[in-house]
Amino acid sequence: MDIKERSTMTEFWKEHSRQATVEEMMLDSHAQELTLHELPEILSLLPSLSGQRVLELGAGIGRYTSHLLTQASHVTAVDFMESFVEKNRQDNSHHGNASFLQADVTKLDFPKNSFDIIFSNWLLMYLSDEELTSLTERMLGWLCPGGYLFFRESCNYQSGDCKRTFNPTHYRSSAHYSHLMTTTLREESEGAEKQVFGFDIVLNKTVQTYIKMKNNQNQVCWLLEKVGRDTACQEGFRTFQQFLDNQQYTRKGILRYEKIFGAGYVSTGGHSTTKEFVNLLNLKPRMKVLDVGCGIGGGNFYMAKAFGVEVLGLDLSANMVDIAIERAMEEKLPSVHFEVADATKREFPEASFDVVYSRDTILHIDDKLALFKRFHSWLKPGGQVLITDYCCGEKPWTPQFQEYVKQRGYILYTPPEYGKTMYCLSVSVSLCMCLSLSLCLSFCLSLYVSVSLSLSLSLSLSLSLSLSLSLSLSLCLSLSLSLSLCLSLSLSLSVSLSLSLSLCLSLSLSVSLAPSLSLSLSLSLSLCLSLSLSLSLSLSVSLAISLCLCLCLSLSLSLSLSLCVSVCLCLCLSLSLTHAHTHSCNSGDHQGLK
Repeated sequence: MDIKERSTMTEFWKEHSRQATVEEMMLDSHAQELTLHELPEILSLLPSLSGQRVLELGAGIGRYTSHLLTQASHVTAVDFMESFVEKNRQDNSHHGNASFLQADVTKLDFPKNSFDIIFSNWLLMYLSDEELTSLTERMLGWLCPGGYLFFRESCNYQSGDCKRTFNPTHYRSSAHYSHLMTTTLREESEGAEKQVFGFDIVLNKTVQTYIKMKNNQNQVCWLLEKVGRDTACQEGFRTFQQFLDNQQYTRKGILRYEKIFGAGYVSTGGHSTTKEFVNLLNLKPRMKVLDVGCGIGGGNFYMAKAFGVEVLGLDLSANMVDIAIERAMEEKLPSVHFEVADATKREFPEASFDVVYSRDTILHIDDKLALFKRFHSWLKPGGQVLITDYCCGEKPWTPQFQEYVKQRGYILYTPPEYGKTMYCLSVSVSLCMCLSLSLCLSFCLSLYVSVSLSLSLSLSLSLSLSLSLSLSLSLCLSLSLSLSLCLSLSLSLSVSLSLSLSLCLSLSLSVSLAPSLSLSLSLSLSLCLSLSLSLSLSLSVSLAISLCLCLCLSLSLSLSLSLCVSVCLCLCLSLSLTHAHTHSCNSGDHQGLK
């Protein structure tokens, strides 16, 4: 540790911490206004804080501490200026889940795996390169595996307008921080086993508040995840991002691609194919578009200019995003933003975008189905996805092609495999929707039709499975589950109802195994239904049985499901009302005899 530098830094902050105000802490006369806009922006980039143990380094007077405390299980707030720590304690100790510590981070230490999230806002730029490297290694140890580090720094030059007699701040480049964070490793032992950990970048972006309010691109933030490192490196690189930036997408290589495909583009077809594809989307002003694998931003600029949409471009290559940001400053388009991000880890609220757009990128992604599920959750109702990608032919491939794919790290699908993945997504989504509807149906039945909740759930679940999968086998399984649930629970079911459910099972099996038998069994079920009514079963039970019947009829007679539902409900209501009328007449006869 450089003692002279620490002494200089201490003197600097003593000069700027006398009043413990937000203006002093941010070194900016517009601190109040900036905080109003940047604070929610920064907080929106954090992973879920619920139940998490948070370490806040450089907490200052508690600008962020108060917000972290409302969600985290515990926050340890650290600052090395006593006046700042005391102000933070006065304002936030009432929360009851905070510890306030006055300490120099260069001397700070905690046990291994002590925290789930480390949060730092303007701290690392006050450390020397040696101190920064040491702290990065220690933060890896303090975080539990899968934990997150979030930090934000001023890069390249000063931001605040506060006058300073001297300024010991280190204004590093964004690339410097990214390289340090992704190359730092720590070996940890768990018994006899040893594992190496490092940081993966989840996102790296400029703070939009400073761009909008001060035309300042130098405020940059990172979200990193602590992950295990595989000792088998791809082409000698520890992370896929390092491989991209140092092998496939070097700055020189990117500019070479641009010369081939046209200004702003690094993928096949350049502007002409981009225009052709984007025109299919029917974009409207103020729509929000997410571009996954944005490259150097040519498509983003076109969409913003031609249609007035807002575009957020993501790319895992820092070299790509650096060039895109340079071009954005030239284009002067405030509706276009870029960030270095891993789309498989980046989080957005549900229904954030009208369009997810991706060109020639998903060949880099292993679990494509998981990515498509994320796309679906990020889209608004009625949202659209447009994807182009490189595909492959059926195997076997030539040895040369196999070696090329391995060297580039591609995960290629054939067009049918893409179709299968999309089908799996649609089935998964449909099943979730049907299960949700079935739960609503079950509670409605239990609350308003006086049928057992267990019976309602089992019948509605069988309906949802059959609707979502549209397979006779799934109908058999779901109805069998319905039967087993109903019979195993103590519901005091009548013999006729049990017989009806048994016939439902038999009928569903006959549809799968011998369709020619299904019609006769359907008639048997109708007789069983009549028997159930004659034995004074409630309308709700009849309704439940008729729902099973309608599914069977739709399969056995090839009728539409909606028609069968209508027919069976009418039958159920008619028979129930007839039964009620007969019971009323009989009661009248008895009264006359009396």
